[in-house]
Amino acid sequence: MKRFTNILLIATGDNWQDTALERAVSLAKENQADLTVVDVFEIPTDLQVLGIDKLEKLTSEIVGMRLAQLDNMVQHVQDRVSILTKVIQGAVFLEIIREVLRNGYDLVIKMSGSRKCLKNLLLGSADMHLLRKCPCPVWIMKPGESIQYQHVLAAVDMEPESGGQQISTLNKQILEMASSLALSDFGELHIINTWMRTGLTILDGIASNFDEAQVEGWGEKRRQLHRSWLDEQERQLLDALGKETMDYLAPQLHLVEGETCEVLTDFVEKKKIDVVVMGTIARTGISGFFMGNTAESILNSINCSVLAVKPPGFITPVTLPDGGS
Repeated sequence: MKRFTNILLIATGDNWQDTALERAVSLAKENQADLTVVDVFEIPTDLQVLGIDKLEKLTSEIVGMRLAQLDNMVQHVQDRVSILTKVIQGAVFLEIIREVLRNGYDLVIKMSGSRKCLKNLLLGSADMHLLRKCPCPVWIMKPGESIQYQHVLAAVDMEPESGGQQISTLNKQILEMASSLALSDFGELHIINTWMRTGLTILDGIASNFDEAQVEGWGEKRRQLHRSWLDEQERQLLDALGKETMDYLAPQLHLVEGETCEVLTDFVEKKKIDVVVMGTIARTGISGFFMGNTAESILNSINCSVLAVKPPGFITPVTLPDGGS
């Protein structure tokens, strides 16, 4: 099972300490992990007119004030887990990713930029930049959500034409994290995979050499391919968890035909999903639960929290300043 050892919580918004802090503290205690809470601020460019000396003094005062506020906000949970607090100046997503690179965090937690849901998460925002570029898993939490998740969804994808160890390992990570979440919260685990008659749509109306039964048969073969693959994911999860834990968890498998974004958005709403665990990696080809146009459409449509996982070997485009500091 996936265990986190070094967690970074981003202190943003008005109610991060109500939901995100509680989740981060519980996770750190359960995993015996280190927990750092960081506040990031950016000096407006129009204040450059103050001059270097006054700007440095202002920055120092802001850091001191925010650090005191941060320490006060986490004081009531310090008896449960040791927390390091930190205040950084700069663009949120850049400085957070640089913190990850410097200190080896294996999970970043942040409240969504929207008060209501992820539907208003604008592409290009700090949230989306983190989801695209942060080298470790990123957990974007919906404000005001329950501390305990009742319905956890693992969104997995197969790529039968090209296969690939990277996708296989990524799916394993997704299932491990989703299972761990469902177990720790005593929640339901759902595992979903979508499929489409992608190639068969070309035959509609032009394939005079093929009868309807043949076309339907090809579609059924594709469905069975996905069904067999999904059953194999369940067997691998059984091997990882053991029969007793698997029987207790009793994951529900869903194979759904349709466009990935539409299917997942509808599924999240109907099943009242609290969090989706999904992969984020740019790629082309079959639509799936990975970063790119499909995944970004999903993130802008669903009304729940998201735990996004990167594939092994992912390299962030963000780099440390000269000297690595």
